[in-house]
Amino acid sequence: MRLSFFKLPKAKAFDYKPLYYDPKKDVEINSTLKKETNRTEELKSGLKAEMHEKWAIGRHKGSQARGFINSRNVLIYLAIALMLLYFIFG
Repeated sequence: MRLSFFKLPKAKAFDYKPLYYDPKKDVEINSTLKKETNRTEELKSGLKAEMHEKWAIGRHKGSQARGFINSRNVLIYLAIALMLLYFIFG
């Protein structure tokens, strides 16, 4: 026998009985659900393709302009040149 200070209710079993089941309605619901899942899959694939195109444009921007020196590289080169001048003449 188990000793406890509080009386806890026992777990009740889940027993669901539907009041009405219509197989035709179930078939309709399943068919519309399949149509919606197909539609969402098409939208997802279209969105993936669109994102891939947009990201590909951004990736290839830097390689298209090869003669162009961006400002960050200019600042880095300038800082290195100033440090070299300071160590040489300082």
